[in-house]
Amino acid sequence: MGQEQPPLGKQYGYRLADGGRLNYDAVYRRHSLREQIDCIATTGNLNSKLTPPFAIDSNTLDRYLTLLQSASNPSLHHRKPLLLDAGAGLGEVGWWLSSHSPFEVIAVDYAFLACKLGFKRFGRTVESPRYITADLHNLPFRHSSFSAVISIDSLYFLPHPLPALSELARVMLPGAPLIFTILSSDQSYGCALTEWTKLLKANDFTAIGSADVSACWQAQMHEKHAARWAKRKQIMAALGVPAAQELAVSRTLLGLGGAGPTISTTRRAEIYAQRAD
Repeated sequence: MGQEQPPLGKQYGYRLADGGRLNYDAVYRRHSLREQIDCIATTGNLNSKLTPPFAIDSNTLDRYLTLLQSASNPSLHHRKPLLLDAGAGLGEVGWWLSSHSPFEVIAVDYAFLACKLGFKRFGRTVESPRYITADLHNLPFRHSSFSAVISIDSLYFLPHPLPALSELARVMLPGAPLIFTILSSDQSYGCALTEWTKLLKANDFTAIGSADVSACWQAQMHEKHAARWAKRKQIMAALGVPAAQELAVSRTLLGLGGAGPTISTTRRAEIYAQRAD
């Protein structure tokens, strides 16, 4: 007999009337350009390879793994435990967790191109996530399928997070852990935590707590964008006009001119919750 398949529902992508998928895919059409920029910024070599998951440090990944494993109850399932990487992008975090834990990871993103690029990079080994294009407001999974959920830099982008949290609760086992991150301006940080706590309680979650990880995130972002800005002449010489937009973002985030939020005025939090029993 073959390996038992996880209790997944129909696997397909959802088309929204507003053409939203095209907008999400557009974000990832510049992914290759951003990788080339970061290769030059960090190594000075356009053809070098960055070691995934390059966006998150190893200490943070170890913390995620410890939290998920300590909160997940093995007695709640009879097969290899499933972890949902919700709003996974290319699935870097899910790939790492799958490679370092007993979880089988299902990586879901609304952008088809994100799943395609993720599968190309991570989807050819036994430990790789399974990629599914789907809407977090309407997930194609059965009730109580997942032993844990992680969502990095995704939920706060949703215009309507309430139904998305309801869907996550539906597909999670009772008592399963949820870890997600949010970004907020410095002035509204406290209010943002309060609002997310209310949303969790309204959707059958128990809010466990949160951690202000702004200092670590700000240091990582400053290192990344400062490296890009320092090598801007080399980047422009190698990649030309298409790189100018990305460098303009770095300039703004570093506070070197222009309107918009900067790294130093943005806060980041990790929020921990459990699906109610």
